[in-house]
Amino acid sequence: VMVVLLGLTVAKGIWASWEANRRSRNNAATVSESDNFFLAGREMPFWAVGLSIFASNIGTEHFVGLAGAAAASGMPVSIYEWSAGLLIFFLGWGLAPMYLALGLTTMPEWFERRFNP
Repeated sequence: VMVVLLGLTVAKGIWASWEANRRSRNNAATVSESDNFFLAGREMPFWAVGLSIFASNIGTEHFVGLAGAAAASGMPVSIYEWSAGLLIFFLGWGLAPMYLALGLTTMPEWFERRFNP
């Protein structure tokens, strides 16, 4: 089963690479390299972006650490995660329009524009 899953993953990666190369030849003048790398060519649907943010927020501390802390001290530990989710939402709601208006891709790019003479 693991070998089949590994083979499917490698096949999907090869197909995605081939498809990206084919698209980049067609859209070479319209999409920059940083947009392709950081923003998936600005073609990623909203639900995939949301899942990406959620997946990057989840780690072993959620499955082990927070479960242990909740067992030791009770449910108030969950307030941390609820507030983090709300904070991510409000930061995205506040910062995304600024990023889009300035044509930014990454936070270091904003720092470069802000603090370089």
